[in-house]
Amino acid sequence: MNLRTEPDRLVAIDQARQSATVALRPDEADTDDVAADDLYADRSLSLRTDRTTAYDTTTATTVETDWVSTPPVGVTVVEPASGTHTQIRREEAVSVGPDTLVVLRTPVLTLLRPAAEGTVRRGERVAVTFPEPTRIAVGFQSTADFAERTVRVTETADGVAAGITALGCAIETTSPDRTWPNIRSHPPALAFVDDDHEQTAAQFETPDTAIEVVVPREDALAYLLPTAPLAHYVGATVRVESGATARLRAGSVEWELGETPVAADQTASRLLRRTFYLDCLARSASPYGDELASHDVLTDAGFQAAQLYDASVAERVQQYLALDEETAERVDEALPAWHLGVHVQPSTTNALSLPHHLSRLADVYSPEAATLASIAERYEWGEQRRVRGAAAEASGPDMWVSPEQRAATVGWEAPRRALGAFNVCGTPRLHPLSETELSITVVQATLDYPGESVADHYEDRDLPLSVSFHRGIESEQLASLMESSGDLLHVIGHHESSAGIECQDGFCSRTTVDECGWEAFFLNACGSYQFAEWLVDRGASAGVATTRTVSNDSAARVGVNWGRLVSLGWSVERALSFARQVDDPSGYVAIGDGAYRLMQSDAPVPAEARVTKSGDDQWEVALTHDGPRQMGIQFTNSLTTNPYLGCSTGEWEVPRDELEEFLDSRDSPVLHDGDLQWDMDL
Repeated sequence: MNLRTEPDRLVAIDQARQSATVALRPDEADTDDVAADDLYADRSLSLRTDRTTAYDTTTATTVETDWVSTPPVGVTVVEPASGTHTQIRREEAVSVGPDTLVVLRTPVLTLLRPAAEGTVRRGERVAVTFPEPTRIAVGFQSTADFAERTVRVTETADGVAAGITALGCAIETTSPDRTWPNIRSHPPALAFVDDDHEQTAAQFETPDTAIEVVVPREDALAYLLPTAPLAHYVGATVRVESGATARLRAGSVEWELGETPVAADQTASRLLRRTFYLDCLARSASPYGDELASHDVLTDAGFQAAQLYDASVAERVQQYLALDEETAERVDEALPAWHLGVHVQPSTTNALSLPHHLSRLADVYSPEAATLASIAERYEWGEQRRVRGAAAEASGPDMWVSPEQRAATVGWEAPRRALGAFNVCGTPRLHPLSETELSITVVQATLDYPGESVADHYEDRDLPLSVSFHRGIESEQLASLMESSGDLLHVIGHHESSAGIECQDGFCSRTTVDECGWEAFFLNACGSYQFAEWLVDRGASAGVATTRTVSNDSAARVGVNWGRLVSLGWSVERALSFARQVDDPSGYVAIGDGAYRLMQSDAPVPAEARVTKSGDDQWEVALTHDGPRQMGIQFTNSLTTNPYLGCSTGEWEVPRDELEEFLDSRDSPVLHDGDLQWDMDL
């Protein structure tokens, strides 16, 4: 984990690029490294109530200040003597004594242990204050463990089933707290071996949940991949059985998933969504749980959070799936959308990407998409149906598809290319965070394309960024730059499919780039998607490219909006989706890992905000936190009373002064009158 100590803040960033920022009183903060073990005098304090694991930290330090603060997150106070947990509600203040442990549910869990009495207040921010500067131990905990663990199985249906079972070792707790993202670690990698004796799946310890998923041997992979997310979350043992109908068993109760791969896929998705979100509501009974805004969904269905929290996984699944048809339909309609889904072509090769998808709790679908059979259909794709420029390159009749949108963010790992989804290519890689400051390079390939404004927008961000700008570059220089490494490469220029990106001395062909060390990139040049696929295949995590010719005005707006959004913690695909709502929906596509984020925002997931005038001095505000990462986290803001689950949309009608206060608290834009407005003029 990377811990940055600055005079006015501590920033902890883990290997998954999740971060926690603890603000300190300027000019009064003094920081010293401290051994993580020294943070705790009482090792009996347990984060997971069904385990004995203490609040172990990944890294720790001490500060001396009279005020520390974080964004609005869940707060639990743990008494050192009794181990009693007290959840602090919104607009509540609680006194804390010496050695009290304050647990803050930031994306990287933050733990504070002060040496003197103080007060914790949870309002628009969480603030811990003291009468005078006080010594405070600060620890950070992350489960983003990128240690090289590999489950080795044979390249058979039975081997893949055993591998999916073994991946369940990443979620050790069996209580509803398994919904918290910082409880779930990254699953091991999957690899194939030729000899049964080389298999290692049985060596990985998984919780005994008494849950099983069985799929038929006939066309087994078409069942195994779409049911893997459900099996992973509930901790199921997965088996392949000749002549079987796909089924889920919890304890002594069984349910058929479906007689076809598509039917099993759809049933597994529905059950995963219901089970996960009801577990999120049940965790309100935990010592550090919040009653969520949607808590009535649980009680209206006849459930009690305390009873569910104490039940086993199998018992909870039995109750969730025993709902009568009318109640089940009402519950399913009230729950949020799923955050991330990937259409995956069934194959043993694609099975190797399951650990990557399951690390985000992405749902996996049998590929479903409408074919965009002509360039004209590609232009018309999207609700806006905006037509800009002219197509310069030829396309095959079935080259592009429009996938079914079953989740807030959608990926495509199947033949052909997709609009409205990030296109998975290359091999999923674990990219630990560099220990240095984040580096961004902006390249204006030729002198006749404006690039300075893009660089300026990155530099305006108050973050530890290193921004460099190249104006006019030769082809060998561009190829060499692409082969170097950094966090974000933003290229602006002209591209021809047969030649490459135009430079001062000619064209830079993608074939001259042997490797790519950049985490993310934006190739803002016409028809650059094949170049982008080449860069991802050679090491980049993700990037954005154009599908065809785009106008200069549109390219400038999309490039600037996307660049500003990713620098604020938006994922590659989500930033692109937001930007293309107002500019050329079909002109841009994400390649590689669209869930990749350059950095963490102040909030765990930045909110998409829509503002509409509803009357004299009255405004409607709709907020959705639907990022493809951090599944299970909850959100508060200046408009909320109870926290919301991710992918929920909260709607409020507010007067002008409250809207101004809300806008002042945001650094991301709002969607108003069909445009992204960074500084909304009321």
